Amino acid sequence: SEGDTRINQVMIGYFEGATDEEDFQRDARTVETGSKKIYTLIDENQFSIQSRTYPLNQEDVVKLGFVTDKHGQLKISLGDIEGIFGNEQSVYLKDNLLGIIHDLKDSDYVFESEEGKFDDRFEIVYNSKSLSTTPEVTSSNEVKVYQTGGLTYVISEDELINEIEVLDSFGRFIRSEKSINKNKVQFNLISGVYYLKIKLNTDKVVTVKVLVK
Repeated sequence: SEGDTRINQVMIGYFEGATDEEDFQRDARTVETGSKKIYTLIDENQFSIQSRTYPLNQEDVVKLGFVTDKHGQLKISLGDIEGIFGNEQSVYLKDNLLGIIHDLKDSDYVFESEEGKFDDRFEIVYNSKSLSTTPEVTSSNEVKVYQTGGLTYVISEDELINEIEVLDSFGRFIRSEKSINKNKVQFNLISGVYYLKIKLNTDKVVTVKVLVK
């Protein structure tokens, strides 16, 4: 967060002979007791080092938890990568709160959070196309958002808009519009940062971050 330079690290490795349960010869539970930390999870236990079964299963999911002592902006980054991750293997961060899948090898993931302990928001995954049975979630140019005359407009040129859910910068629900079935929707939003989760009539979901001035 702004003015806070604290860094906390975890390691996830895939090794021959390792399992996806706790391996006492390989894994290390977190000993960090600070007010801001990140960790992986096995059941309810927190780990700073977690070994996983090798070879890597593309459907593997590693839960990622964090604690922060104040609300604000945080960043998750990839540090040193080697072995299979040094090649073409992607590493995705799945944000279950906002429905976003982000490739950490492309860029850092910056997000907003309230203070507290969060064990269910993030997961590390490796296959962006088979994460769940929910509609595909993207952050793309399939919709356009612009502001004029104090109103925010959402436009989808190729597909009809079915639903729009408005979240604040912390991912808290504000309002929703359902059964829209139009290519253009307008909102009257006060100044602030919002996430718009836009469901198209094909069941595809597009998540857009909007700054309303």
